[in-house]
Amino acid sequence: MYHCIWHWVFPERHAAHSRNWAQRNPAYQKQYDHKRNQLPERKLADLLKSRKREAIKRNVSLGDCAAIKKIYARAAALRQWFDVVVDHKVPLAKGGAHASKNLQIIYRAENQQKGSSLTFQPTVIFQ
Repeated sequence: MYHCIWHWVFPERHAAHSRNWAQRNPAYQKQYDHKRNQLPERKLADLLKSRKREAIKRNVSLGDCAAIKKIYARAAALRQWFDVVVDHKVPLAKGGAHASKNLQIIYRAENQQKGSSLTFQPTVIFQ
């Protein structure tokens, strides 16, 4: 536990340790810098948003997981006949929860049209 949080508790020591490690391991540091620099700023921002959404999803209560799985299973069954996706009524990007009450099954094209809008009304909502 201490190892995981010591860099927050002692930021100066962590910075000094990181500098020392980089000096002792120039090949690894170069490889790390190369990987980090390959991510454009936009892609990095999207990655951070994605991690935020995943954190919101993990905050689902266990009782709700069964209902969510049922919705996704229903969408999978409907995909035999329709091009549908599971959509969040209030988008995760706007603070919506990954809960069964916030999920709906709609056409893929309408979901792409909707984006992160709060006012969009799909023509068909599958049950």
